[in-house]
Amino acid sequence: MLHNKSIEEIEKLPLFFIVGYPRSGTTLLQQILDSNPEVIIPLEARFITLLKVKYFKKKKWEEKDLLEFIDDLYLVDKQFTLYWKVEKQILTSQILSIPNEKISFTLLCKLVYLNYKGPYKKDVIKFIGDKNPLNSILIHELIEMFPDTKFIHLIRDYRANILSKKKWFIRSNIFELSITWLKYNIIIEENSKKYPNNFLLLKYENLVENPEKYVKEVTDFLGIEFSKKMLDTHNVLNQSIKSNTDEFLEEKKLTESLHYNLLNPINTSRVESWKNELSEREIRIADYVAGNYATKHGYVPKFKTSSLEFYLKSKFLLVYVSIIIRLVQMYYKSPFWMRALTRNISLFLYRTFGYSNTLNPEIRETVRKDIK
Repeated sequence: MLHNKSIEEIEKLPLFFIVGYPRSGTTLLQQILDSNPEVIIPLEARFITLLKVKYFKKKKWEEKDLLEFIDDLYLVDKQFTLYWKVEKQILTSQILSIPNEKISFTLLCKLVYLNYKGPYKKDVIKFIGDKNPLNSILIHELIEMFPDTKFIHLIRDYRANILSKKKWFIRSNIFELSITWLKYNIIIEENSKKYPNNFLLLKYENLVENPEKYVKEVTDFLGIEFSKKMLDTHNVLNQSIKSNTDEFLEEKKLTESLHYNLLNPINTSRVESWKNELSEREIRIADYVAGNYATKHGYVPKFKTSSLEFYLKSKFLLVYVSIIIRLVQMYYKSPFWMRALTRNISLFLYRTFGYSNTLNPEIRETVRKDIK
């Protein structure tokens, strides 16, 4: 028995993913769902997609393979190491206790999830969730591993999203931010058309304006029991922040620096802040690039602009962003030695010239620490 569950029970645990462009409310929804005592959905990490290329198709596991898997888990994913607080010795003992004929990559991943230590009390875990915006462009990889998995697609007004990205990250090119918002949501939507029963679309604005209604919609989609306590996650997070223990120190730092609004009741304070905090030119650019697509989701462009400058810049950056996304997708399929090479090149470009693309998965934590 592992975590009061048999191996067969762990294998059958359903897994769902929250996807969406960064700063679309994915962390808010993660906290809401993680507060359910039957659900475990950790802070974002990437070990599933980072380790897939090496381990997913592995059929025969020996002890040395399992130990290598554990070492790789702690080596390749800094977010996992920082935020999950999984005790390596305990995890190793659990993994080595599994009969070899029962071992699979997906089983090992689920066992890792069950070892996550978060701020919310748990009963018997019946659902596992994952939140990571980068998964938005890796949906094919996830469905290959978990064919029956479900996805919650969070979408937010592109202008509010751009404002949030400007405020908290080092990217300031409005053309690039608008196009990346557009590409992420189109990629998710294209996958939802292929697997319509696996996807639920949720607008951030609906979630914060009527949380009970739309959290119920999410729980019904997943088959999770709804509780009004799920709407009061800020109380638990505030207690964690104010506690004297260092158990959740890294989560405290992350919440206070990037997700401080989680410490308040669910609110609409940032829904229309873009109207006052973005310049007219920035809004015009965002409307030009993303406005046409956004109308299908109920977002109304403020301006209609005809501009040769906007046309040329948007066309160029559309190609650039498309290439970057494709390179990231290829990165996750590449062997470990190639990843090490790209990581070193990216770090050199960042430290020497200050260049950083936030889609690069290997240097995000380095850039994030420098921003603080």
